[in-house]
Amino acid sequence: MVAAAGFWFLIGTISFCCSLVAGQFVVPLTWRKPNITTPRSERIRRAKAAIDRGLSTFSAPGGSQTINWLGVAQFCIEMADFGVLTGQETYKQTLMSYIPTAERIHPEFAYSWVRGGIAFGNAATRAYEAYKDDLFLEHAVKAWNWGRQFTISEENIEAGVIPVKKFELQRTCGNEASMAGGTFEFSTKDGTQLDSWSTGLSASLYKITANETYLLAARASASFIRSHLYMGQGVVASAILGEVENQCQLLQDTFGYSTGIVMQGLSLLRSLSSTTEYDELIRDIVIQTSSNAQWHNSDGIMIVPDYSGIYIPRGLMQVYNTTSDSSLLSYISAYLSTQYNAVVDYALGNGDIYARSWSGPSATKFDSVSQTAAISAILATVPLSNDSSATGTATVSSIFPTFSLSPSTSTAQKLPVASIVGVVVGGLVFLAAAIVSWCLVRRRLRKSRRADITPYMNQGGEMDILRPPDPNAGFIYRQYIYRRPPSKTTTSLGTHSWVESTSGPDYRESRGWGPPPAYGTE
Repeated sequence: MVAAAGFWFLIGTISFCCSLVAGQFVVPLTWRKPNITTPRSERIRRAKAAIDRGLSTFSAPGGSQTINWLGVAQFCIEMADFGVLTGQETYKQTLMSYIPTAERIHPEFAYSWVRGGIAFGNAATRAYEAYKDDLFLEHAVKAWNWGRQFTISEENIEAGVIPVKKFELQRTCGNEASMAGGTFEFSTKDGTQLDSWSTGLSASLYKITANETYLLAARASASFIRSHLYMGQGVVASAILGEVENQCQLLQDTFGYSTGIVMQGLSLLRSLSSTTEYDELIRDIVIQTSSNAQWHNSDGIMIVPDYSGIYIPRGLMQVYNTTSDSSLLSYISAYLSTQYNAVVDYALGNGDIYARSWSGPSATKFDSVSQTAAISAILATVPLSNDSSATGTATVSSIFPTFSLSPSTSTAQKLPVASIVGVVVGGLVFLAAAIVSWCLVRRRLRKSRRADITPYMNQGGEMDILRPPDPNAGFIYRQYIYRRPPSKTTTSLGTHSWVESTSGPDYRESRGWGPPPAYGTE
C-alpha cells in the first residue's frame, strides 16, 4: 500500500509540474475531444431534459418517508444553476416549493450532517441570484445561521470550547495557526471532524448583501483551508480533527468532491475582493484536480467511483466564471469540454438518463447520483463558447515539451544544440531525482509505520477491499487518518480505502448518495 501511495505521489508530482510550463497551462494531447462544438442552445436543451427526467423520478420534500434528503438539496442547486446560467424561470416555482418545505421538515435546516443542511442554503443563494425573490434569501440566511453554530470563532478559540460540542477545542495546529474558520461536519456533541465547506455560502451571502459579517466568515474559512487542509501542489485534505486530545490529526484522504468545493469557495471569495493572495492556490488546485492520474483515465475522462462528478465540474465552472486569466480559461474550457463530450457520447442512455461511468457503457436505468453528476457536467459547459478549435493562450501539448529544428521565418532565434542537450540532461536528472525521492519517502514511511501503527482509526471498523460504492447500500465512510506534523510537509496522496463507520450520525437518510452535498454556491 505504501509503495502504491508513493508511486501515485510520484506520478501526480510529475503530472502537476508538466501541466504548468512557464506560467502557461498545458492541455495534454491525450485529452479526448477537448473542444465544444455543440451549440449552446443544444447544451441547454440537454441540461433541461436531464433535469426534467430527474423531476419525474425524485421524491419531493415531504412526499416520501424515505426521501434522499441530501440528494434533493443537490438537485435544487442544479435547478437554481439552470436559472442563473440561462436567465429562464423554468424551475422557480418548483424551488419555491422544495426549499421552504425542506425547512419546515427540518426547522432552520437542522440536520445531522451540518453541510447537508447548508446545501439548501447554497440552493437558496443560487435561486436568489437567478430570480431575486427575497424568500430565497431568507432561507439562505437561516441555513447560514445553522452552520455558523458549528463554525469555530476566535472567541471559541480563546475559551477553548464551543457550546455545541462537549470536548475541549484544539486551538492551533501546524505553525501555531488558529483553528478558527473550520466547520464541524456533524451536529452531534462528539463529532470532531472539521472541514472547509462553509466558504462558498458565506461568500455568496456577502455578494448578495454586502454585509461584512459574511465576508469575514468567508475569509476565516479560506484561512483555515490554507493553514490546515492544504498539503501543497494543489492537494486538499478532507478534514482535520478539532478535539485537543486528537493532537491535530489530519484526514489525508484526497477526494474530488472536497477539492471541487474548495475551488468554488475560494474562487468566489477571490472575485469579491481585490486581493490576489488566493490566485496561486486556485491555479494549483485546478491543475492537480484535472491531472490527477487516480481520478482520470488516459483520455482525461473522470473515472472516480464516488460523487466527484457533481462537484468538480461545478467548482471549475465557478473558477471559469470569475477568473480573467485567458490561459486558465482555455485550460478549464478544454477540461470541461472533455467531460461533456464523454458524458454525451458514452454515458447517455435512452430517455435522457445517464450512467455513473462517463467512459461507458451507457445507462440502462435511472440512478439519482449518476443523473445529478451528468447534469452538473452539462451545466458547467453552458458558459463556454462554441468553437471547433482551441481558444485563448492555453498550450495544447504532450506531457513533455517538443522542439522544432526546422528553419523558421520568424525573428525568433534557433534553439542552440547545447540548449537542447541541456534540456534533455536536465529532464533526466529531474526524473532520477524524483525516483530517488520516491524511494526515500517510501523508506521513511515504512519506518514510521513500524514505529507508530495508527493510520486507521476507524473505531472498530475493518479495512475492506477498494470497490465502487453500491448506490443501493448505506454510505461507506472513509477515514484514513494520520497525525498532522508540526509543520507543512509533502504528503503522499495515499490509497483509497473503504471503512465502514460504526458510530456517528445515522447515515440511513443519505442512502445511495454517500458524502453530503457542498457548501459551495454553484
